[in-house]
Amino acid sequence: MKRRLLAILLFVSVVGVACLYAAEVDSSVIDRAQKSVYLIHGQKEHGRYACSGFLIADEQVLTAAHCVGDQMTVAGIAATVAESDEYYDLALLRVPIHGTPLAFRDTPIARFEQLAAIGHAYGWQRITALHVRVYHVNLTPMQGMRPGMLVKPGYIGGMSGGPVIDADGFVVGIIQASNQDLGYGIGITLIRAFLVGT
Repeated sequence: MKRRLLAILLFVSVVGVACLYAAEVDSSVIDRAQKSVYLIHGQKEHGRYACSGFLIADEQVLTAAHCVGDQMTVAGIAATVAESDEYYDLALLRVPIHGTPLAFRDTPIARFEQLAAIGHAYGWQRITALHVRVYHVNLTPMQGMRPGMLVKPGYIGGMSGGPVIDADGFVVGIIQASNQDLGYGIGITLIRAFLVGT
């Protein structure tokens, strides 16, 4: 019993220290990143939809594959699909947009690291142009899920395809799915593998 109590206290201490010293995502970093995140519109069988995407190079916008549809526009400009992978839910769009691309981080996400997810929310939450959610990643994928990351609370509809950035503004993942409690996304390792194949 004493060993269990000691183990619990040690775990809580380590978690507390890790959260205390984890770098925070500053609002200036988020403001810079937001300039490269765009609203995506398209048409599917059930009607019009909205998603998010972000510039990774001139004329290249990365988004989630489930955001691909007919008559797609990125920031109101017609876009075409360059590459898509439905299993990993990633898509690369070609669109004549030039700006400041978001850079990718070389290392994977660490537990307790603070991250910010950026995307265009739909519905009444679109009062602001973009929506930002800040997380400490402390959950791993559930059994049977594709490799990725889980965060709590979930994302907001319309944020799909938006970037997840670290404290330095580097992309470490992409927003893909959510319910009210949990958000899911693919991490940088799989994004890089997808882009190498394009």
